[in-house]
Amino acid sequence: MKPIEELLQLSNKEFESLSPSERKAYYERLRDHCSRIKPVKRDITFSQRLIEKANPKIRKFDYDLRGIENLPKEGAVLVVNHSNSHDIINMIEVLSSMDKKNSVLITREGLSPIILKLFREANTTIMDRFDKTKSRESVYELSSKVLDNNTAVIFGEGTWNLHPIKPMQNIHIGAAKVAAITERPVIPTIMEYIEQLTLCEKEKELYKKCIIHFGKPVTISEEESLIPQTEKIQEEMEKMRRQIWYENWIKRDSIDDINPILYINHSWLKEYDGLADGFDAEIENRAFYSQDGSLPENEYYLDEYGNFVPGTIPKKSLIKK
Repeated sequence: MKPIEELLQLSNKEFESLSPSERKAYYERLRDHCSRIKPVKRDITFSQRLIEKANPKIRKFDYDLRGIENLPKEGAVLVVNHSNSHDIINMIEVLSSMDKKNSVLITREGLSPIILKLFREANTTIMDRFDKTKSRESVYELSSKVLDNNTAVIFGEGTWNLHPIKPMQNIHIGAAKVAAITERPVIPTIMEYIEQLTLCEKEKELYKKCIIHFGKPVTISEEESLIPQTEKIQEEMEKMRRQIWYENWIKRDSIDDINPILYINHSWLKEYDGLADGFDAEIENRAFYSQDGSLPENEYYLDEYGNFVPGTIPKKSLIKK
């Protein structure tokens, strides 16, 4: 087996070429390495408790928590869908209120300096999505925290899914890799914000409630490819989200089911009036995972002819009441 310095830089393509026994040995070496990373915070931090206490006063919606019994007492890897700027703070609040040590994997882009400082002190793990070496280091740092019984939170799509009808964008293999390194289960998790059916003036007016559904644990095999295992996790998450849509009379079977004006109004407010420091679609689109390298559809907008088509919503296009 290669020296640990080389194993830490092993690409996904190189990993896929390993035999089952080599993969198992690879994870054993990484597990040992991650267990030796600098000591992590042993308890829920002051900033996490601050978020736990303050966020209920800030958010204008309640939670509907489901599947809490699926969360292990010790560390796990939550793979969560991602749709707006509340996701990070909400997951910190919910997990901290359950007295579960937690670390959310975040990126610095799109966050104001104040919010970023708060997250740094809230035991988050910060990733550079566009630097392969640094992103691997973040995976190993997060794995070290899971080995210390933190619950890891990974927004597997890499950025916000703003597609009008697609329940998920393709998820990256990072969560499955952390689970394989740590021998902890993946928990498919859906955060569904039930939106108002009216035009809104402010982002804080958008949501009626947030349903958070923790799915059944999934064990990741160390000897198998991470790609099909990740695809199965995504299939389960899509099934979970569609079930929530069905239960809440949300019809998203085709683009014809979408009210373009309502969609643009709500999406604009998420992008430019939420907790994020603006939304740069050009940067965020680079974070999507695509097997053939092509960018997937995400946002829709009204073109110069009034057609509702894929494309970036211009900042100047807010449609108000």
